[in-house]
Amino acid sequence: DERVLAFVCDTARQLGSRAHASKSFLSFYAVTLCEMVAAAKNVDEQLLTRLLPYISAGLEAAACPDYRAATLMVVAELSGRAKLGKDFVKAIVNSMLRNMEASPEQLRTSLLVLAHLAVTQPQLDRLPEKALKALLSASGLVDLLESLSEANVRVAPLLSLLTRSVAHRLAGNPATYEEPLLQLVHTGLLEGCAQPLATQLLQAAVGADAGTPGREAVVKALRALDLRYPAQVDAAVNAALEPLRRSKDGEADGSDDDAEDEAAASSQAVYQVVKEALGHSVRAPCGDSALTLAAAAVAPAARVRKMALTEASAILETGDVSTESRAQLQACIMAGLSDDDMEVVATAIGLPCIAALPAAALLPALQTALHRVAGLLLGPHKAADAKSATKHARTAARKALQLLGDVAAAAKSTAAGREAQDTALL
Repeated sequence: DERVLAFVCDTARQLGSRAHASKSFLSFYAVTLCEMVAAAKNVDEQLLTRLLPYISAGLEAAACPDYRAATLMVVAELSGRAKLGKDFVKAIVNSMLRNMEASPEQLRTSLLVLAHLAVTQPQLDRLPEKALKALLSASGLVDLLESLSEANVRVAPLLSLLTRSVAHRLAGNPATYEEPLLQLVHTGLLEGCAQPLATQLLQAAVGADAGTPGREAVVKALRALDLRYPAQVDAAVNAALEPLRRSKDGEADGSDDDAEDEAAASSQAVYQVVKEALGHSVRAPCGDSALTLAAAAVAPAARVRKMALTEASAILETGDVSTESRAQLQACIMAGLSDDDMEVVATAIGLPCIAALPAAALLPALQTALHRVAGLLLGPHKAADAKSATKHARTAARKALQLLGDVAAAAKSTAAGREAQDTALL
């Protein structure tokens, strides 16, 4: 009965003020509304519209603790029954956190409701800024999150929501958000959201100007995350650099060249951030030492060997390298042509500097590589990974033929130049 509902809600609003609080009636109000929401066939917009004024009143600063607790019970029941509107949820979260009293009980209740919303309302992608600041300023937040986790409360979605909200604003306001984020990282509670957080921090660092406090705060957070969750950061870095690797390896399908170029450029910017943030960790990109690259070129992981070849080529192209280092780097690239992984072979053949290698060593190595490619393309394929190997073999064949054409053209041009010089001398 709508009249009974209106009477109960109006009375609760009157008796929910601090001056006229009635604990017994507010308990009755909470039970009545929760039972009504649970019994409703559909929690539709009409019902939410009727309840919104009372929910807002129950979360105001003037509401007594019992009225607030009753209102949060109703919010939890509503969120468990239906997907609420994004604006509706944000309005509830904003009122709940901004008007929260500085008491452990209210903080715990608010966190439990927020954890429930994070699970049932995925459209709540980030907390409103003022609500976020109010939550982060609450005393004992990190300790309470650890306590909830130890009590087997499902806090992972809440932590994901919280860290996503903080990381989104970190570069713009490091003074407010740097320390809370570092505290969350150091807790060890972010196992389930460390990888998406690392991805978000990488993108935030790319968007921040170098040398600014915002960029420095993001880089610091990324380093802390790497120390606590190395495997997740490693996965995030690999995923962020994938478009750059595909661009360098010539694996793009050509369906949208502009989009592919943009993705590769973004990955290149991420690569610079990785070198800045993780330059002293085991996830650092290969440095400019020829010995380091020589060791990386024979690493067990094919991805590491490919990155070593790319770095070796980049150093050789600069020309600023000693004779000894040049020989070591060229040996790395020559070894790549006979690598067990055909994807690494394709990478080596496509390097910009490969045409400048000594022809006496390059041509026999290319011949051997083409024999392997022919065996993969023309022979029977029984292995489970034959499709992938065949794809990379086609890429290697295309690059090898293009390289041979370039070498032949260069040799022809050189021969013609010598012939013209001899004729002029005669």
